[in-house]
Amino acid sequence: MDILIHTASGMLMGTTMALWNPLKQSIGARFYAASLFIGGCAGAFPDLDAISQWSGFDSTLGAWFGLAPGDDVYSGRWWYSHHAFTHSLLCSLLFAALTFAAMIKFRRQPEARTQRAIHFAAVVALGWNAHLAGDLPTPAGSWDGIAYWWPSTNYIGGTGQTFWWNNYDVFLLLISGIFLHVMVMCWGRPSKHWLGPLSTLGVLVLIVYQLNQRPIDFNDRSRPYAERERISLDYQRNLLGDRLFGWMSALDRALPVYF
Repeated sequence: MDILIHTASGMLMGTTMALWNPLKQSIGARFYAASLFIGGCAGAFPDLDAISQWSGFDSTLGAWFGLAPGDDVYSGRWWYSHHAFTHSLLCSLLFAALTFAAMIKFRRQPEARTQRAIHFAAVVALGWNAHLAGDLPTPAGSWDGIAYWWPSTNYIGGTGQTFWWNNYDVFLLLISGIFLHVMVMCWGRPSKHWLGPLSTLGVLVLIVYQLNQRPIDFNDRSRPYAERERISLDYQRNLLGDRLFGWMSALDRALPVYF
């Protein structure tokens, strides 16, 4: 999936946790916004392993550490390659633990410190794993999935149910879930704790359903890359209608990232 979908999936996890609020914390706009922001960051961060594709990688990090060319690193099976360590359960738990430790150390109100630390650690873990789940149905590429059980060398996923991008329907479903959660918060009804996980479950069920409606196996390399990309776009046009598809395409062209 693209970085916008990954970020939105993390944001959805953050707002879900804020509304669910199992630790029964005092919830306000700042707490809710922090959950949204940290969830979004956690959803985006696993793709930091794509740094090997950044301009200047070979002359900086590559040269300093004696690494292979950036393209080889990106598509390789080193721990720092794309879909490797940062796409693992272990890494998600490590960053959740770091979040917990940072909250414990720097939080000023001792009486709420541990609860807040647990909450935001859970947001990081859920947001991070939402990213990993989003990569499972994409094409295998050169990795055959993601190294979810790293340091195991067995990669999982890469099922090719959908293309890497052009998943406008998934993005809209995620944004709809986030919008619903924000509306519940703004209307002053965070006590309805069941709305968070219940609505998120509904969004996830719809996403899984949509992913299983794609017209082809996107791992089918007998079809040229450009043809697979075109089929993905054509499916979105037929699904969303010309007007909504046009709006999403315009947004796609306006952004400097794949979408």
